[in-house]
Amino acid sequence: MLSGHGITLVEYATFNLIMSSTNAGLRSKYVENRNAWDLRETDIPTGDISEVARSLDVRPVQVHCPNYDLSEPDQGGRSRAVAMTERVLKICAKMEVPTLVVHSVTVPESGGDGNSKDRLLESLRTLARSAADLGCRIAVENGWRDLFGSRAEDLVELIEGSDPDYICACLDTGHSQRMGLPPASMARKLGRYLGTTHIHDYDGKSDHIPPFTGDIDWKDLASALNEIGYGSYLIGEIEGSESIDDGILQSRGAMDDFLGLMDTS
Repeated sequence: MLSGHGITLVEYATFNLIMSSTNAGLRSKYVENRNAWDLRETDIPTGDISEVARSLDVRPVQVHCPNYDLSEPDQGGRSRAVAMTERVLKICAKMEVPTLVVHSVTVPESGGDGNSKDRLLESLRTLARSAADLGCRIAVENGWRDLFGSRAEDLVELIEGSDPDYICACLDTGHSQRMGLPPASMARKLGRYLGTTHIHDYDGKSDHIPPFTGDIDWKDLASALNEIGYGSYLIGEIEGSESIDDGILQSRGAMDDFLGLMDTS
């Protein structure tokens, strides 16, 4: 799944393929998000995963961070969230994965004090220093609810207010469409700050479905990415079916079709 625009990976299906290609004990070592507060670097068998990825000719290029709240109002809780994110950054460095994706504000301001943006900026500035030390970067993903960080303008403000050398944007196309924001418009507004992507469709009810099965204008998105000179990865964040093989084939076909649009737009 190579093209001039990079490597396309099916995030869920590829991970499951790597897991199923190793010994049975490796799958049990995977720490799911619900247990993320207990995450230790030793919980992730980075060496085993890297070895299997190489054997499958798959290069891990992105890790999705557990949903730690970097805008947590409580200082202690926020410091813990930053520390846990730094642990995941270290895992990225061990696996030579260049990009860690984090979420933006996750708690509605109606239940807070209205300072989520400032707290998130403070956390990102701290994490940018850690990312620089480790040789990684952090991509802030647009959200799917009406919160700060769901719009391109929000992400630009976060990037410019922290460190554009180590903080960039992750455009999640399904989240954008779910918010009523055309992904192509998001891409054009993000411009040079767009560092990576999560590619999936939204049909008004479900997201994380293959491209061309929902409402996104994929031709316009392909044109927008070419207009801004996007040269990083197109990563399919598509939920697989019950069969890993079927999920990979369906997702790969859709991603290949999108890559075709990229090549002709």
